[in-house]
Amino acid sequence: MRDQVDILLTVDPGYAGTGVAYFLALGHKFPKAPSTLWTLRSKDKKAHKTRLDFELVDQFEMLLRRLISGPTRIVIEFPNLWSGSKVSMASAGSGNLFALAALCGAYAARANTVFGVEAEFIRPQEWKGQLPKDVVKRRLIQRWPVLSKTVSEHALDAAGMGLFLQAGQL
Repeated sequence: MRDQVDILLTVDPGYAGTGVAYFLALGHKFPKAPSTLWTLRSKDKKAHKTRLDFELVDQFEMLLRRLISGPTRIVIEFPNLWSGSKVSMASAGSGNLFALAALCGAYAARANTVFGVEAEFIRPQEWKGQLPKDVVKRRLIQRWPVLSKTVSEHALDAAGMGLFLQAGQL
């Protein structure tokens, strides 16, 4: 399942931190490591409780405008309700899951405005299945040791999505 894409941008959205991975010149024999990773953070940790946090959305747009080359493909992880998970159900009940979905939509809209590229959504189980975060992190660092440097969980997940989209597996 190797995608022949020149430039890929993957986004793991979150109000505690949004991870972004930028992959240049894809389509080679082996999956390429991200050229750059970012973590966007909001100063207002509770903004999403009452409104869409445009500080994060504006940071995302500024990041997009600074890229050397525009991505030909943008993939954003979209939240999923796990009916068997108490944490997921509580997130939905509090409205946090819906706030995260709104953030995904805002990121997709800004990406389209800046690059004219229609963002795609991918659900967590599509790219990592039921793998725990520590297993995802270990596999990514085994493949790309440079990721062992201090990188946020959201940035690692964005890198993981990019690996999956290039190789079809983690």
